Amino acid sequence: MIYKDKTLQQKVIFIFLTVCFSCLILFCILIFKQNTKIVTFNASNSKIVKDIVVNIDSIQDSDFFIINGYAYKKGESIKTVNGYVLLYCIDTGEYFKLPTQLLRRPDVTETLDDGTDYSNSGFIARVSKSKLDFNNLGYEICYYYNHKNENELMHSGVYMGNVEKG
Repeated sequence: MIYKDKTLQQKVIFIFLTVCFSCLILFCILIFKQNTKIVTFNASNSKIVKDIVVNIDSIQDSDFFIINGYAYKKGESIKTVNGYVLLYCIDTGEYFKLPTQLLRRPDVTETLDDGTDYSNSGFIARVSKSKLDFNNLGYEICYYYNHKNENELMHSGVYMGNVEKG
C-alpha cells in the first residue's frame, strides 16, 4: 500500500504499532492472571495415600510464597506425570490448587540410586499472599499425583500460615 501523503502513512504505522503493543500488553496480563489463579480443588475423586514421597526443599517468603520441592512414588519411573501443589486449609477442610510448574530434578535420581528414573519429579509453585488468608488460617502443603490414571493425594506434613501447634 503506497501513500502519497507521508503524514497519512505515519498515522497508519502509528495506529498499527499501537494496536500491536496493546495486544501484547493484554496477552501478558492474561498470562499473568492465569499463572497466579488459585482455584478450589475437589479431592473427592482422589485417594489420600502415604506411599508418595513429598519433599519441600524451600519456601521463599516475599509478596508470594514460592514452594520448591519434589514428589515421587518409590520404584516408579516418571516419564509424564500430571502433578501439582495443593494447599489444604486446616480450618475449612478445603483444598486449593496452586499454579505449579513441573521441573527436571536429575539430582533426585542420583541421590536415590535405585535404578529408577525420578528426573521429572521436581516442582515449583507460587501463591500470592493476597490470594489466601495466611494471617488467620493454617494450610498444609499437599501434592496431587496423577500417573497411569491414578488420582492420588499426599499430605506433606509441612505447614504455612497461622497454624497453632497443640
